[in-house]
Formats: sequence, C-alpha cells, structure tokens
Amino acid sequence: MNCQEFTFLHTSGQFEEAGWLTRLKAEPHRLICRQCRNFAHNNAQISAILRSYHETLQRLEPTPPRYSEPISRYPSRF
Repeated sequence: MNCQEFTFLHTSGQFEEAGWLTRLKAEPHRLICRQCRNFAHNNAQISAILRSYHETLQRLEPTPPRYSEPISRYPSRF
C-alpha cells in the first residue's frame, strides 16, 4: 500500500468498513511511514472535534432573531 491509497482510505471513511485484508495491508504502512502515521492521528483528532461540534449543534435550541430596535419604530407603508 502506498501513501495515496492510505490517505484515500482514511479520508473517504472506507477504513472503518474495510475488510481485514485491507486493514492488514494498511497497518504496516502506517507503522513505517511517519507522514501517514501523523495524518491518521490528525484525521482522528479532526473527526472527534467535528463530531463534538455536530453534537453541540444538535443540542442547541433555535432562538428567534433579536432586533436592535422595537418594531413599532419602523415606518409603516400602509
């Protein structure tokens, strides 16, 4: 396995669903290649951050927009 294949597996989300043979090919490359090892680590951190942010957004309740001035001060057009 080369760096391009390793990166594609991790960024496309196929690594988690990959079979044991693909994982068996990827693991020695990760152990040997420092760049791919760093990439896998950074990719896992970014995924965790985005997952946490997504969960936070799901918990927030939508709030109505706030106006700086009361609505009665706006001129009516009727």
